[in-house]
Amino acid sequence: MKKKILCLLVFALILFSAASMAYANTPIKLIFNGQELETDVPPLLADGRVLVPVRVISEALGVDIEWDSKQNAVLINAEKNKSEDLRISNLERALAPEEPLEAVNSWAKGVKTRNGALQYAVMSPELREEYYDELSEGWSTGVSSPWVDSYEITERGVEDGNYKFEVTFTYTDSTKNTFTETQFVTVQKFEDHWFVANINKVDVSGEITEIFSDDGELTGIFVENPQAEKGPYDKAKISIIPETKIFKGYTNQELSPDDLEKGMKVEVSFHGPVLMIYPVQGGAEVIRVF
Repeated sequence: MKKKILCLLVFALILFSAASMAYANTPIKLIFNGQELETDVPPLLADGRVLVPVRVISEALGVDIEWDSKQNAVLINAEKNKSEDLRISNLERALAPEEPLEAVNSWAKGVKTRNGALQYAVMSPELREEYYDELSEGWSTGVSSPWVDSYEITERGVEDGNYKFEVTFTYTDSTKNTFTETQFVTVQKFEDHWFVANINKVDVSGEITEIFSDDGELTGIFVENPQAEKGPYDKAKISIIPETKIFKGYTNQELSPDDLEKGMKVEVSFHGPVLMIYPVQGGAEVIRVF
């Protein structure tokens, strides 16, 4: 029995050693912002630490590096990177809109030209934080086809000092087909300038044709509009979720789910992913009742 246990222990030790050797022989990858960096000297695992070439890391971070043979030292200089940040900051300050319409027009122009940096420059601090990951991916937005051919801005009122705009983008492609997409934009004043503070894409608009409830509590609505005047969908099943906000028209006056009735005209923005079946189904982030 002892001999059998000893054999099993030896066998387990051999397997562990083989696995450790295989793991140790696996090349270590260097990933920066989701992209693998090519190195002339591969990263090395030594004494429980990973050693990587400092030049590759420094260049990825946008800082200067050089070898000083007299001091026998590696010199890393981040002044260039700081200077670049200062230049961008000053440029954004120069672009800061002085009027509400200027803010929404600059943002819409950024969408049309696929310029993520311009969109970011006219966003409020909170909105920048929300959109940074999306916009900073190459600072280019949208796709090459279909593209935004034009846009139209309509002011929808002022409430609590905030300006509300409806921006309708007209898309086209090489076949000359067109379709529109509508976004509801709120512009707010921060210190002496105006910035885009909120963006809601209108995913579906139309008439409430059906109400869904569970134990007397309204849980969803069905919206239909054969013309699909705003948004890409002509009909949708909308769920009322904890994140759903319901407003009276273009105001900030909030309504409750119980205020929703068949026959009402609404505009709906989805919250998160939707179930791409026909008709589309998803939770509502914003419902505007007209």
